[in-house]
Amino acid sequence: MSRPLHILGPLEIDFEKSVLKSRVSGAELLLGPRAADVMVFRDGEEAVAVDSRGRVIAGSRDHAEVIWRAFSGGGRVYLDGEFKISKIIPMVSDLEVLGSPNTVLRGSDLSIEVFKATTPVENVKIRGIKIENAFRGIYFNAVGCKKIVIEDVEFHNVKDEIRFYVTETEGDFEDITVRNVRSYVDDPNVDVGGSVEVTGAVGFIVEDIFVYDANGYRDGPEVSVDMSRKGVVKTVLGYGHLDYLVRIQDSRDVEVDHVISVNSKSWGSLLIKAKDRACERVTAKHILQVDNQGGHSLQIAAQAYYLKDVILEGFIVDGGGSYGISVWADQGDVLGVKLLNGIVKNCGKNTSLSSWLRCGILVNGRNNKVIEIEIKNVRAYDDQETKTQQYGIVLMAREDYGRPCTIRGIVELNDVRDNAVSGILAEAQGSGVLDLSLIHISEPTRPLYISYAVFCLK
Repeated sequence: MSRPLHILGPLEIDFEKSVLKSRVSGAELLLGPRAADVMVFRDGEEAVAVDSRGRVIAGSRDHAEVIWRAFSGGGRVYLDGEFKISKIIPMVSDLEVLGSPNTVLRGSDLSIEVFKATTPVENVKIRGIKIENAFRGIYFNAVGCKKIVIEDVEFHNVKDEIRFYVTETEGDFEDITVRNVRSYVDDPNVDVGGSVEVTGAVGFIVEDIFVYDANGYRDGPEVSVDMSRKGVVKTVLGYGHLDYLVRIQDSRDVEVDHVISVNSKSWGSLLIKAKDRACERVTAKHILQVDNQGGHSLQIAAQAYYLKDVILEGFIVDGGGSYGISVWADQGDVLGVKLLNGIVKNCGKNTSLSSWLRCGILVNGRNNKVIEIEIKNVRAYDDQETKTQQYGIVLMAREDYGRPCTIRGIVELNDVRDNAVSGILAEAQGSGVLDLSLIHISEPTRPLYISYAVFCLK
């Protein structure tokens, strides 16, 4: 004899087919022997959690409490519907959270943290959910969290969307994957934060991130990697963001590939920086910056510690308020930096800046620091009707308070024509030293005749 359907509010339990089905969205959960498998759905004003045997685990108008009860046993939890979140939902180990296409977790105000781990957790997967109107969306705040996967998630007006942060110590987290994140900001009250922050991780992947902040409300790097090692940041697209789209700071052995920034409001596509410790072995390829309205588009900076073995290859910067690319030695040396195969053009649109800052590439140092640089197959020019890029490249070995900078290396520019003032400005202030082989190939596209000159600047 066939067993009849059992109706529980918006749920339909078909024992014959072993299926638990939402009558609202059509989402299904296979019934099975694992009592930890849970579906959480809306029933009027309440959220209800039912396990795979059809037993009600929890039901309340406090949606966060019901979801937490569903999480508490670990296992696979399916969220279906819109939920109002008024307090933190703690995460546990061995937890897989899945959302239906219409699943939304909406904070009651912008002070709310939604998912948070304050104790070490392992084997956590979060997929297919949307979080709106919150201070933090998914936050891991405990040393020892590892094997974390966050995929196919969307955020709307969330200050800190995905954050791994505790003590700023390498090794706090291990084996982190964040993939396919969509971020939208249109509320001026979302004025700080970013999309993905990974601090203190060993082994991480951040991939397929899209950020849309047309008005530049949120002030913070959108993808930030700090004090981390052995990771990949790949395919990041941003429109209208205020701070850098990708920041790699105080980290080692990091690969960045395909970063596209359009119409940024202040900073640009990429910052590689040594601030609180050395930053080493960072490779960034296929970087595109279009119409940066504010400052520099790409920056490689040794602020307080040395920066070593950084490669920027295959880049295009088209338009910017200040310089397109800067390599800066302030309180640390810049060693083994390479800029290869790129185009920088039409920068310097902020007329309030000094002319030497309105350039395609700026190599700038001070404080007894050393810059070792190799620039090859790079074009730095201006093809606008009214030219704003004053120089193709500026090499500035400055001396501040008796502390000169030394810049040495090879600079090979394929095209520095048609800048407003000059293709190249090379200047050693005071006791500053320029020790360069400077090669200018003016017309790289002509197959038969190429003229060039070599200058050694001392």
